[in-house]
Amino acid sequence: MNTLETTLLMLLVVLAVVGVSAGAYAVMNSALRMLRYDGRLRLSEALHGQNLALPEVHSDAAVRALGIATRRCVTCAEHARCDQLLAAGDWKMLREICPNTSYIDGLRPR
Repeated sequence: MNTLETTLLMLLVVLAVVGVSAGAYAVMNSALRMLRYDGRLRLSEALHGQNLALPEVHSDAAVRALGIATRRCVTCAEHARCDQLLAAGDWKMLREICPNTSYIDGLRPR
């Protein structure tokens, strides 16, 4: 094995370690947010504050969509900011930080 091959192999190993480390950090960060979760479902509060109701879930697709939206809410890093916006009723700014904006928009009457 020559010097170039050794260098390339070491570079691949370093890249693999960095990639695994970044993935592990993301998973741990999300898990810690879930462990610190205060139990409030801000999604429900955001819907009620805008005179929308949680959807009735009569199909697998609706159950899945609500589950994904709930998970997005629980693992969101913006709980403190969300609390401020919910208290102020600032729905315009909430749209900018909420990971469920498109889900909420889909519940609006057409």
